[in-house]
Amino acid sequence: PYAEAVNIVRDTLESAVVLQKETRKNPVELETMVCSAGGTTIAGMRALEDNGFSSALYAAVNAASKRSQELEARAAR
Repeated sequence: PYAEAVNIVRDTLESAVVLQKETRKNPVELETMVCSAGGTTIAGMRALEDNGFSSALYAAVNAASKRSQELEARAAR
């Protein structure tokens, strides 16, 4: 069910954030730590990559950064 899927995604993201904060490892190192060959996590990671997740994430961060700079420049006038 949708509500259960949202909870699973939320819990997964929260766990990933906590793990990164605790270990200070980069995303590739974390992926290597938590993904077993043929497991569910690597299958999910591959699906994200196959569907352009990394590109979309980079584009979102760049767009937000650019907009932040535009707003900052406007506020400085």
